[in-house]
Amino acid sequence: MRRLAPLTIALALGTSACVTPQPAKLVAAAPAASQRAGVPAPSYGSPAFGNFVRTRSPQLQFCYEDTRASSPSLAGSATVAVTLASDGNVVNADIVRRSWSGKGSEVVETCVLSRVRGWRFPATNAEEPLTHSFAVIFTR
Repeated sequence: MRRLAPLTIALALGTSACVTPQPAKLVAAAPAASQRAGVPAPSYGSPAFGNFVRTRSPQLQFCYEDTRASSPSLAGSATVAVTLASDGNVVNADIVRRSWSGKGSEVVETCVLSRVRGWRFPATNAEEPLTHSFAVIFTR
């Protein structure tokens, strides 16, 4: 049986300072500033957003484990910005911050974005699309 590497997801839920990530647990983090012009700053998160991402973390873990099978030294993190319509559909998803070591990061990121773009989040009463972000940390 193959042992899964720890996965940490940090959600941008407020303006507090980052806390030390702990493997396989949700960690609150400050909103990530957009690294490109034209991408709106992340909104404050909600418990529904955090719970939704947390329950789907095995999908993201699969992206990493599948690639790591051929690139054992791969480890790192990616911050995903997700813009949501009020009905919960993903309008846009992009990697806004990344830090990797080893080969295969582009494969993991492509897989993660594909999964996230296919999700349908809980509907909100927002009049405009909202952007949330979360960081996924993959360790060996």
